[in-house]
Amino acid sequence: MRSFANALVNNNDPQTSSLLKTLWLSNILPISRRGWDALADVICNETTITTIYNSNHMLQNICHSEDNLPNKLVSNLRLNRNKNKNEVIRSKVLRYFMNGIGIIQDFNKIELKIWPQIIDMTGKIDTGQPVFYQLVRSIPSLSK
Repeated sequence: MRSFANALVNNNDPQTSSLLKTLWLSNILPISRRGWDALADVICNETTITTIYNSNHMLQNICHSEDNLPNKLVSNLRLNRNKNKNEVIRSKVLRYFMNGIGIIQDFNKIELKIWPQIIDMTGKIDTGQPVFYQLVRSIPSLSK
């Protein structure tokens, strides 16, 4: 299941017309907790803000004979149903901080190429100004 989940990593380009949005797994062997966790990590890899940004935001449904999908997987599938993928990413990043996983210093690790999108997202959040202020203050070269 982990290998299969890894194959879904590149299922995230909205310009591609043949994206997988529903995954039918009802006729295969039972899936272990590690297998479900691997799939959940592809949908929202909470290692860093960059990995969240690069996660699969297209897969929306998993049909499986067992209805006991992990909560993290189910909540991310629900988020992915939103057509506005910037909103999906924003929600995943906010949850990353609200759950205590992320710290403001994580902004220092963001890949340069996605900075404009992240800054754009934080500016549109109701609490975005304090987040952006903290972001700027956390960059050593700017806080002198």
